Amino acid sequence: MPPELAAQVADTLARGTDPAKLEALAADLAAAGFTDAAAQLRAKAMALRAQQTVRDTATAIQQTMEGPAAAPPAPGPVAPAQVTAIARQVVSTAQQAATDPQLAQATAQAAQAATTAARAAATANPTEALRAAEQGLAAAQTAASAPAVQQAAAALQVAKDAVLNQDPTAARQAAAATATAMQTAVTPTTIKLTAPVASRNAELAAQMTENIRSKGCWHEDRSLVKSFQAAEGGTATTAGKAGKMDGFYGPKTALAAMAYLPKVPAPCYWPSNTTDKARAQKDWADLIRAGKVTVGGAVRSQTMRRVHA
Repeated sequence: MPPELAAQVADTLARGTDPAKLEALAADLAAAGFTDAAAQLRAKAMALRAQQTVRDTATAIQQTMEGPAAAPPAPGPVAPAQVTAIARQVVSTAQQAATDPQLAQATAQAAQAATTAARAAATANPTEALRAAEQGLAAAQTAASAPAVQQAAAALQVAKDAVLNQDPTAARQAAAATATAMQTAVTPTTIKLTAPVASRNAELAAQMTENIRSKGCWHEDRSLVKSFQAAEGGTATTAGKAGKMDGFYGPKTALAAMAYLPKVPAPCYWPSNTTDKARAQKDWADLIRAGKVTVGGAVRSQTMRRVHA
């Protein structure tokens, strides 16, 4: 890399605050073949966007806490101040996790759900409680926390009953249950243990996909693919989340990368068995049509020269 460009990249990484500018520079670098630098810039852009999401959520909950309740307190054991206090803790945890590409999404969703729950508790509004519970269940699922999913699902049922009966007391109970579920979803211990691993895997996913975009299928650096597959628990004989550690960027590897990145290249390699290959290609196409996968680059399923299991 030319010294002037290296200096620009270093300065942008150190002081850049505009995600759009970081992504634009990353695109230029990737096109020029500087994939590692591009991956670093994209990772910082993702972190900045996550931080902004959490800041917006923190502002919303602050407004909720400072504003007057829209309805007088309803009878019952749930105090709106308690729900607000839990929401504060969730937002604080989300702020701490905002620099991690994987954790940021789950914690930001949890913070938003907790914010809505605080508002629902303050207003005793069944509709708002239902919205909080729906947001909470989605956040718990993103966080992959089984206890939080169970708690959020129970809160959702209470919220549905509150809407059906127009019951303000049940609305507050649902709001409190949602806030508690979000507290479970962003447990500091969980974040402390998973943050370093998630951050490293996100970096590997970014390096792998940038390399494939810049060089194209069949010309990629398979050692990068192997590193990501190994980080996701794969070995030469045992499949992990990204498949076996074979260096081939197939459907499993692409889907695993989607846990860390908003956009990934289409798979380059498919199962060798005709039936398995057809099923994998159909499943992948269905995911794209459903909007669950945002790919970068065309699917080359008709011209694949090398396939794998």
